[in-house]
Amino acid sequence: KKFKNRVGQGYVGGRFKSNWMVSIGSINLANGAEPGANALLRAKADTAQFELGDVIWISNNLPYAKRLEFEGWSKQAPAGMARLTMQDADQILKRAVQRAKLG
Repeated sequence: KKFKNRVGQGYVGGRFKSNWMVSIGSINLANGAEPGANALLRAKADTAQFELGDVIWISNNLPYAKRLEFEGWSKQAPAGMARLTMQDADQILKRAVQRAKLG
């Protein structure tokens, strides 16, 4: 099953999109990624040493992140982003486990 894209049509990522940080064991408090930085590629590199039982942190530490997520500041994603993705987390994880078993 393909997950519905919950981002608004015509979305062009900028500084906020680039500042998603993923880390293992403790939260990454950085917020200096430039627009266009590849957050997904950085996340893959930062979690390459992940082991079962580790805690993975996903954060966006820009000062307006809370307003975008909870206060409808984004015209492109007025209902937030992270909490919508977390609603699908169970299915996303199940697919990842299946791929790992097949790989």
